[in-house]
Amino acid sequence: MVHARVVHKDQAYCQFVKEFGWFYLRIGAGHYEMNLIKSFFELNWVPYLETLCERMGFISEAAKQYAKDCRDLHKSWILLLIFHIASLRELVLSYVRHCILSGKVPYAKHFFEYSNNVYQSTQRPNFKYMMDQVCRFSRKGIINFRMAIRRNNSDLLKSAKYMTNELFYGRQHPKYQQIEVNDTIQDMLMPENV
Repeated sequence: MVHARVVHKDQAYCQFVKEFGWFYLRIGAGHYEMNLIKSFFELNWVPYLETLCERMGFISEAAKQYAKDCRDLHKSWILLLIFHIASLRELVLSYVRHCILSGKVPYAKHFFEYSNNVYQSTQRPNFKYMMDQVCRFSRKGIINFRMAIRRNNSDLLKSAKYMTNELFYGRQHPKYQQIEVNDTIQDMLMPENV
């Protein structure tokens, strides 16, 4: 306010001053990541994560609430990775069992063909749900977001934010919806080299 009174004394009322007009403020990636993980935990708490947390030693109701609220990002991150790897193994196990029953040799590239076929059919909704949680939200979204930040890869960051926007929209995080829109607009307006 002192700056506004001294430098802008001709103005009767100054709501804000663009002291650093060249400076672009961005929402911290740490907070964005924390809220991504919170949204993921909130969405998957009942079907999977509550049981996982119990197995990992979060027994009491207070401990479960601590895990569900993601109060420690590092522990939440480890729980997310455990969920991701274990669930991916379950999905691959389904494919291997299919190969054994049909007398085929399992191959990685055939797993994706198999999962696409199962994903598109309406006969196995649990498989489809798990593929979304494991491949779309945890891998392509949250894990890629973390990698993009640490490697300064803006294209991967945009892709990760796109993959996880349904988490924020579905879990009613209006501030992060607005952040995503503002970041997209800002990205389009900035010069290519920035």
